[in-house]
Amino acid sequence: MSQTLNRRTVVRGIAWTTPVIAASTTAPAFAASRCAVAGGITVGPNVTTSYRAICSSQSQQTNPTTIKQVYGTGQLPQYIDICTCDQITGWYRWRETDTLSNFQIEVDGLHADQNGPSQGYRPAVFLDINDPVLGACRRFALTYRTSAERSRRNATNFSITWTLERSLGGQNGPWQEVDQFTRQVSIIRTTGNDAGDGTNFSQCSSQGRVAVPGISD
Repeated sequence: MSQTLNRRTVVRGIAWTTPVIAASTTAPAFAASRCAVAGGITVGPNVTTSYRAICSSQSQQTNPTTIKQVYGTGQLPQYIDICTCDQITGWYRWRETDTLSNFQIEVDGLHADQNGPSQGYRPAVFLDINDPVLGACRRFALTYRTSAERSRRNATNFSITWTLERSLGGQNGPWQEVDQFTRQVSIIRTTGNDAGDGTNFSQCSSQGRVAVPGISD
C-alpha cells in the first residue's frame, strides 16, 4: 500500500546500517534530496533484502505461486518515492526496467511486465504539492522474485532503471519524461548448496524450505 509524504521529508537514500523492512512516512534527514524540476524519483538505499522463487511459466503473472518464500538475498532498495517538485499539479506514471533475465520487481506486491502492453508502466497517480491529503509525494514498497536458478557462490550484479513521466492533460496522457534514475544492485542464492538449489522452476506449487532430500535451505 502506498503512503502519502510531504516532499520536504523525502530524501535520497544512502547506505543504512540496519535494513528497513517497512517504509516509514519520514525518510532519514541525513541523506540528500533529489527532485527534478517537474518531478522526481527517490529510491531507498540498498539494504539486505530477501527475494522469493516462482515457477518459470508464471514469471509474467501479476500474482504467481510462490514455490520458495526465501530463495536468496540481495542488496536491493525496499521502497521508491514519486514526487512532484514544482507548483504544478499533475498525473505521474513510472516503470522500472532491469538488466537481469528472469528476475521480476514488484511494486506494492504487483509486477508489471516491461515487455507487456503497458511496457511496464505503473498505474498513474495524481500528485498536488498544495493538497494536504494527496500530498506532494507517494511511497511504494518494492519486493523481488526470481523465476530461474541463481548462483550461491558468486553475487549476480545488475542494474535497475526507473523512468518517471508526467501528464498535465489527465491520467491517460499525453506523457512527458521528467526524471530517470539507475541503481546498481546484486543478488545471491541462499537456498541449496553450490551444486544446485534443489528447486524445480517447472513445478508451480510450493516446495517449502527443503525441496530435495539432502539439500536444505
